[in-house]
Amino acid sequence: MVLLLARANYNSHSPPAADPALGLLPRCKNPRDFRPLHARLITTGLLRDPSVAARVRSDPFLWNALINSSSSPVRALLTFSLMLSRATVAADAFSFSLALRACSRASSLAVGSQIHSLILKSEHSPNIYLQNALITLYSKCRLCGVARQVFDRIPVRDSVSWNSMIDGYIKNGDMDAAESLFDRLGDADRNSVTWNTMIGGYASSVDGIDAARALFDRTPVRDLVSWNLMIDGYVKCGRLADAECLFQQMPKRDVISWANMINGYMDAGIIGMARMLFDEMTGRDVIVWNVMICGYVNNGKFVEALHLFNEMRAECDVSPDNVTLAAALSAVSELGRLCDGIAIHDYIKRNHLSLEGKLGVALIDIQLSSTSDDPILSPPVSEPIANKNIKSFDLSQVPSNNNYPVDDQAYFVFCYPLCLRKPKQFMIILSFFVVVREATVIPEWCDAMTIVLKAFATYLYMGYCSTAT
Repeated sequence: MVLLLARANYNSHSPPAADPALGLLPRCKNPRDFRPLHARLITTGLLRDPSVAARVRSDPFLWNALINSSSSPVRALLTFSLMLSRATVAADAFSFSLALRACSRASSLAVGSQIHSLILKSEHSPNIYLQNALITLYSKCRLCGVARQVFDRIPVRDSVSWNSMIDGYIKNGDMDAAESLFDRLGDADRNSVTWNTMIGGYASSVDGIDAARALFDRTPVRDLVSWNLMIDGYVKCGRLADAECLFQQMPKRDVISWANMINGYMDAGIIGMARMLFDEMTGRDVIVWNVMICGYVNNGKFVEALHLFNEMRAECDVSPDNVTLAAALSAVSELGRLCDGIAIHDYIKRNHLSLEGKLGVALIDIQLSSTSDDPILSPPVSEPIANKNIKSFDLSQVPSNNNYPVDDQAYFVFCYPLCLRKPKQFMIILSFFVVVREATVIPEWCDAMTIVLKAFATYLYMGYCSTAT
């Protein structure tokens, strides 16, 4: 709504465009419409024109479109900061809301609190949309007490205010506070989001699944989200009979409904039922394919996993993603089919897929399963794994209570020539580092193992240098 108001303000106050490209600006209804125009302004050099640049810099609609189209929260906040530094343009309510959303995505309390201070000093302080965004921000940063203070100071709360506060309590594990706030709302003030938020909160634990069912039965109007939350809760609690009963009662099913049931049967080892549902389903997307392929791998059915992966690539329009490829590579590693692993590796290179996370680890596992010292991973792929970002090995998912991640990365860059000459030994060292870092129960043990592994890597590296000179 604020975006449309900004566009209307532009239409009524801006002078006629001197260039045909700028004439398209009033037609921009959302950031997606603005992106081609932004690209044209850059590629044609129009932004070098002082009058055009001044016009672009002074329009809040354009700044908001740039912030909203940023590829990451950090870029969005940098663009917002640049907007504030321009004396010719002032941030509006939509600008602040986009900045708060970026802070919530990045869980950046420091920047978010500064933006909160700016809002309090501006004319937008009473804006209910911004107050709700602040509740979300502080809840995301695990400061439910501060979020509740913001909530209590809102003179007239809307449904988003109540739902955001309830959701914040639930995500921070305070179901009692969420239930107390839910009970303060009358049935007329509760919408489907309110009911589904509470159902999802109770259904996330074994102790609360029965309370979730009681709430589900009380829900005036159940939508697909309500049914899927209950089925997912039953599946995670191991109550497949109850999940199947609800699944059969559903008036309408979507992809999530089928995926939940297939995943439940796979987790329980009932592979036949999972495959029967999979074959019965129409309109399968990549999530359902991933559930089936990962289920086969987790149950030790590696041949079936590869057959299904090949069927996915040959018979449907759905393209495999990183999860699909990582599962297929796991099956390849277990079966020792290195030719299939190389084929998948070529597919990854052709489609320029990221090697972050489990996909990079799966490629390393393929190399480790080889009985040869010849590098299966060619340098163009080994280099991004070993040299570009050591976090490819799931180190980013490990609590950062160690004081040497940068030192580790620099050390592996130093040892990278070993990867080219002795790839297997180098990858074994990397795999050991992953295991040690993920098993950091006793920090002293991790420090000791790190020293030993680095000494071993140095020994191999010095051996490589002596043979290379």
